[in-house]
Amino acid sequence: MQYQYHSQRGFSMMEVLITIAVMAIGLVSLARFNNFIVQEGNETRSRTEAINLAQDQLEQMRSFIDLTGYSALSSGQQTLGPAALNPDVTTAGLHNLYTRNWSVTLDATNPTHAKVINVSVSWPDLQGQVTADTTVTLTSVIADNNPSTSALAMKDLPTYSPTTPGGGNESTDDDDSTNTDDTAPTDTSDDTTGDPDPEPSTDPTPTTTEIVCQCKGNGTRFQGDNPNGWCDTCCAAHYSAGSMEGMSNGQKANFTCLVDQDGNCTPQ
Repeated sequence: MQYQYHSQRGFSMMEVLITIAVMAIGLVSLARFNNFIVQEGNETRSRTEAINLAQDQLEQMRSFIDLTGYSALSSGQQTLGPAALNPDVTTAGLHNLYTRNWSVTLDATNPTHAKVINVSVSWPDLQGQVTADTTVTLTSVIADNNPSTSALAMKDLPTYSPTTPGGGNESTDDDDSTNTDDTAPTDTSDDTTGDPDPEPSTDPTPTTTEIVCQCKGNGTRFQGDNPNGWCDTCCAAHYSAGSMEGMSNGQKANFTCLVDQDGNCTPQ
């Protein structure tokens, strides 16, 4: 009986070990990359929540309704987060514990009528440390305008007809039969034979109204009432006058303008 031997070749132990090593390196790299993606996602979420908390605090401090509320603005601190982290203020939707600090100081350029509000929100990183990378800060300037007075001024603002200068305050004397020359103006100031109570001067009395607008640092209106588009004009006028120097484009503050009967705004 004859036997035939065929050459058979498989994987050597060295080839198997090399394959396992390459696969292990790839799996470790993939795990690290996945962990990095998760950490970056948590960091982005924490930063977004911190910015929203800082913005909410600024809006609360802008919501005073009279000068008493403006005078009561003061510094403070609180922690916010889910109930499981025992914060001072339990806030639904947060996934981290945040510390919110705000300070109120007089504006260096206008200490009598303006205050500077600084709001910072910080949170711990994965090692439990608070650093500059885990802190956001927003700054705004709030003026001592009285919102209630400004609202009443806007309510009582007269309406002027676009076809009649002075809103229809111009008077004419249609009963003066002695005026036969249509081209000559009638002078009734010395008319002693007419009505013993002469009508007032036909020149309309200039009327100005104070308005308060919330403007951004780029000279555009942020929000709130905008009657006749005057707040747009007021913000642009303050921007041209340099009142917003030092403010960022997104920074917001209240500004005051005087509006005359022609809709012209004068920054105050």
